[in-house]
Amino acid sequence: MKGMCECGKPVARNGVRCKTCHEEFAYKARQVKVAIHCRRCGGEMMVTISHHKTYLKAGGGTCPMCRARISSETMTATRARETPEERTERSRRGNAMADKHKAVVEQWRAIRSDPVLYAKVCRARTEKLKAVWDGYGDEARTKRVKSFYQSFGRRRSRSSDALKQAMVDAGLYDGFVSEEVFHGFVPDEINHGLRLIVEMFGDLYHCNPKRYTDASTRIATIDRTVGEQWMRDKRRLACFRKHGYRTVVVWDSDFRNDPVREVDRIRKAIEASCARGRSCRQGCP
Repeated sequence: MKGMCECGKPVARNGVRCKTCHEEFAYKARQVKVAIHCRRCGGEMMVTISHHKTYLKAGGGTCPMCRARISSETMTATRARETPEERTERSRRGNAMADKHKAVVEQWRAIRSDPVLYAKVCRARTEKLKAVWDGYGDEARTKRVKSFYQSFGRRRSRSSDALKQAMVDAGLYDGFVSEEVFHGFVPDEINHGLRLIVEMFGDLYHCNPKRYTDASTRIATIDRTVGEQWMRDKRRLACFRKHGYRTVVVWDSDFRNDPVREVDRIRKAIEASCARGRSCRQGCP
């Protein structure tokens, strides 16, 4: 029989804590700070363990004061190489960018103050972006989505890949597209013909209600409370429903425990969409 964690839940495979407490413990362990010497001035500075490993690979780190001196020295050297005309032009461009930013901020403040105008602008921008997206080929779309994920430090999970492979093996993937931008969201799998979306929800990142019951609990990994994450997911699913798409949510733990049952849920959703007369490529009679 498994032991019990301090929080009252059964311990995970680590044999000491439950999965939730272990993730919290691992996160706090990464935030522990250690001393490292600046490679420029030799002074001691405190950095987290993760940054310490990065500095070691780079041959050492620099303290904030040295970074400021390096920046100042670089700027001084740049100004020394420039002619008076070039310095004037660079200052003019900087001021122009600052003025342009202020003008854009004021413009959007005025637009948001008028609900009718704001809705019109949002609708026009949505149609324009959709036209641009429709003009991309598969390769360009893949490149854009990859760039989007990298810019936010995100990546496709192994569970999502495993679910996709299970759908392929069961002959259910025909007509689906992975990670296509859809009204500001990126669903795992989407089929426009069936108007069906399949989402893989991780137990931690989406706060599985089977594991989390207190909405006020703060999850350090995602830097928000359980209730806040539930609200984000409700808005996500509501957006899909608003545009006429049914969503099949597959929880990571349910898929790992019984993948056949979860794939069968997807099959039934596909059959239900076919029964409603939507285009299907699964060879249904």
